[in-house]
Amino acid sequence: MFLFCASLVALSLQIYKCVRKSQESKGILDALQEGVILLDDRGKILQSNIKAAQNCGGDPVGRFLSYYEFFKKHQNLWKDYLSADWGQPLPFCVSLEEGKGLDVTIKPLRRTKKFVLIMQDRSAQSQRDLLGKNFVANASHELRTPITIIKGFAETIRDIPKVSDAMFKNFLQTIMRNCQRMENLVKNLLILEDLDCLSEMRLQECDLVALVESCSHTLLTLHPNVHIETLHDKEVVTIFANPDLLELALMNLFENAVKYSQDPVSITVTTKAFSKQACVTVIDKGVGIAKKDLNYIFDRFYAVNKAYARKLGGAGLGLSIVKTIVEKHRGSIYVTSRLGEGTTFCLTFAKNSQPKFNDNPLLTDVTH
Repeated sequence: MFLFCASLVALSLQIYKCVRKSQESKGILDALQEGVILLDDRGKILQSNIKAAQNCGGDPVGRFLSYYEFFKKHQNLWKDYLSADWGQPLPFCVSLEEGKGLDVTIKPLRRTKKFVLIMQDRSAQSQRDLLGKNFVANASHELRTPITIIKGFAETIRDIPKVSDAMFKNFLQTIMRNCQRMENLVKNLLILEDLDCLSEMRLQECDLVALVESCSHTLLTLHPNVHIETLHDKEVVTIFANPDLLELALMNLFENAVKYSQDPVSITVTTKAFSKQACVTVIDKGVGIAKKDLNYIFDRFYAVNKAYARKLGGAGLGLSIVKTIVEKHRGSIYVTSRLGEGTTFCLTFAKNSQPKFNDNPLLTDVTH
């Protein structure tokens, strides 16, 4: 009886260890970012982790690969693989909904008739590839127009050497204007590239009030007829920031307010300080932005009125630069606007080196 009880205890301990080991293994599998499935040689799913269940739309255990629509087109590939040498992995791709898919690799387990199927979500990579293609296409399109204009006028000057002085002057002004447009485009593209590659910034104490006043004076130097009013609730509002980048962001907003306003141009800039946040608001009385465009104005190369933007020399990159700079400071930006009434941009920044946006509920829960 004693020996029987001892054997029972030993068996229980062994079962406990096996169960515990199995639970630990499942915990490790569930922690992976890749979907993992254990298959037999018929394609039946014996075990899976959480990520695999998410990819399959539910627990796939007990089902066959052929049950899933996105695997059906690969059935012949799977059959050919089984009839061939099992020593090599089988990689292929499956498509889910539009813009989403999986990189799949099936690997055999040695000395068994089982296989491990690993699914890697390539949706993010596909999205990056698409953004890259769109970026190149948009940049090429924006460069093609001024290049075509410059080439056309240069050929006209070559083919018609005897043109009037007034016409020649007009040709030169057009060529110079389009050269300036290309220069601005390339400069902004380089700025965005630098900002994208900027993982860390050297932040320093920066007086937001002084920075706003400096940008206001710069704007008046460039546009003397503009009326700009600056309002501050405190004489000094200190944040940790890169002053050069913040100046670039503010000047982009100020220039936009001038470009998209009718004379007389009126701009109001307010600076407010809270216990943990600082806020800069830029308000104009310009043409405004339609509601359908508000969610896209920070996208690269997006212009509400492309013809008007090109006439002013813009390519839809200014607000992208502003948004990227604000995000690099762990800040937030939102916009409200009405057609014919004007636009308001609000930028918020933390007042310490590790921003926490929980001070003012009116500024933390915003919508475009």
